Amino acid sequence: HDQVLELLGVLDRKIIFDLSAAIFSKDTSGLLDMVEEIYASGHDMKKLYQDLIEHFRNLLVVKMGDKIDRLVNLSADEVSSMVEQVKDVSEIFLNQVFNILFEEESAIRFAIQPKLALEMILMKVVQIEPALSIDMLIEKLDNLRKEIQGAGDQKNNLKKNSDPIKKKTRLDPPPDDNLNADNTWKKLRNVLSEKNPSLAAFLQKCTLTKLTGESLEIEANGNDFNLRMIQRRKNMRIFESTCRDFFGKEMHLSIKAKPSKPDDRPQKKNKTNDLKQKAIQHPLVADAVEIFNGKVVDIKIL
Repeated sequence: HDQVLELLGVLDRKIIFDLSAAIFSKDTSGLLDMVEEIYASGHDMKKLYQDLIEHFRNLLVVKMGDKIDRLVNLSADEVSSMVEQVKDVSEIFLNQVFNILFEEESAIRFAIQPKLALEMILMKVVQIEPALSIDMLIEKLDNLRKEIQGAGDQKNNLKKNSDPIKKKTRLDPPPDDNLNADNTWKKLRNVLSEKNPSLAAFLQKCTLTKLTGESLEIEANGNDFNLRMIQRRKNMRIFESTCRDFFGKEMHLSIKAKPSKPDDRPQKKNKTNDLKQKAIQHPLVADAVEIFNGKVVDIKIL
């Protein structure tokens, strides 16, 4: 079998598997020894590289495990060997190797010394550090967040134990008989801005018109859109929850639009018309029109 392959100039598939195994194990010296042996046997380095690209393409397809029989034109035994070879290799790493081999294909194709070019590319492949999967990366970031949060909680606990007098779980509003509405409203908006910045932005245009021990009355300035956004069910739940934490009890919320100013333009217009009519009917004006045989063109109200 080996003699027939050698006569035909066809590379044994086992050599391709050995090369990929050396890449997976990062055996640089073994990889270069195999390339030297293949080159000494008279095999074409460019053809070897094409076979290697196709092999890693097939390994990637096999690892993905979808429609293998249609996408990989190889015998069942060889496909089984591929499955065995990549069982402990990540799909991301296979994709990294395949990308490098494919990108460097032109370097081999036009190389004056294809063996040297092949060795350089293989050494580059061996130095690849497997990338983390998205799930693994998210898991690591989540663990890091928990560690940072745990360190922050530990620091806060130490501070609480060392200075318990300054401990306060919530902001206490002033007594009912001396409520400072503006100051309380400002503090409440600051707390909301940390929980829900968008809701705090809408409330920035509102005014706390009345504050008692059981209720808040808020006047929404601006247009109807601002009021509708505040009164959305989700935003109201957040607002009520924040007020409960802030005041330490349930608070009744009343949100209404700011009363619009009455339109006094019709009254001004009627008043102007009355003044013009009185000016036309004034005796002096009537006498002047008659003496000069003229007419009143316009009347300006000063």
